Amino acid sequence: MTGTTTTRPQRERRPLSLWIVTVALPLIAWAAAIAVQLAWLPALPDPVAIHWGAGDGPNGFAPAWASIALTAGLGVGMTGLFAAFVGFGPGPVPNATHKLLAVMSLAVSIFVGSIVTASLGIQVGLDDARDAPSIDGWMPVALAAGVAVAVVAWFAL
Repeated sequence: MTGTTTTRPQRERRPLSLWIVTVALPLIAWAAAIAVQLAWLPALPDPVAIHWGAGDGPNGFAPAWASIALTAGLGVGMTGLFAAFVGFGPGPVPNATHKLLAVMSLAVSIFVGSIVTASLGIQVGLDDARDAPSIDGWMPVALAAGVAVAVVAWFAL
């Protein structure tokens, strides 16, 4: 019997900047969205509109706390998912895939957090959520914010 041993190649560490863009900044964005939503909670109708269809006005409703819980769950879940992809992704570090995943984590956090927060913001002061205006105007704003932050983060990495 020969005494050969196989050694695994040592994993390269991900740079701190990659973790800041993948985890820290998205969690800050989610926390800001949750803080704004909590501040608005007393001024929201109950239930709030949570879905707008192609027709006139909202067509789905839930308790006001449900949007806040959704934001918190999405924040933890999506940030964790992107962090796992970045942490366990193969290849030399950092490569374009790692950077893309990090930037997507931040962009998606900004986009989704903005949409859910805007959907509550348009209902502040309403007595009935059925009177809520369309959320359509906020979609391109949230998309532009997500893309702008993604471009800056890409070049920062």
